[in-house]
Amino acid sequence: SRLPSLTVRSGAPLSLDGLTALVELGELQVGPTLGLHALVLPNLVRADRIAIASNSALAGIYLTRLQSVQQLSVRDNLVLTTVALPGLISARQVGVTRNPELQLLLAEQWRRAETIEVDGNPALTVFATQLPAEIAPVLSPSPVPGPDWEE
Repeated sequence: SRLPSLTVRSGAPLSLDGLTALVELGELQVGPTLGLHALVLPNLVRADRIAIASNSALAGIYLTRLQSVQQLSVRDNLVLTTVALPGLISARQVGVTRNPELQLLLAEQWRRAETIEVDGNPALTVFATQLPAEIAPVLSPSPVPGPDWEE
């Protein structure tokens, strides 16, 4: 099924289980929300614009069949740890910014992009793509104190 636009905002506990049949979207805007813990759209294949911002309880984004998106923005999600886009091939503009707990950004098939900004994600240690080195952001994680680490 296709929706031209979907906006999700809520201060109450929220589930998007009723959207599992969604295949194509014009615009998806998620946030701000207080009670959304996971964004799971298992059959979404294409979208024009996805903006996921200011979600205080969102821990994971799972768009496992998404292949193409024109604009993708993931920002200011306080407890977000995982963004899983294993089917993504093409995304024109991408911004993943200011997600302090984000550890994993998985898009193993992603090979086409014009603009990428990945910044302000201090916990990000895995960014898996097939993007050419000249356009893929460079990760420089902060050292993690260990038994042999000297201050």
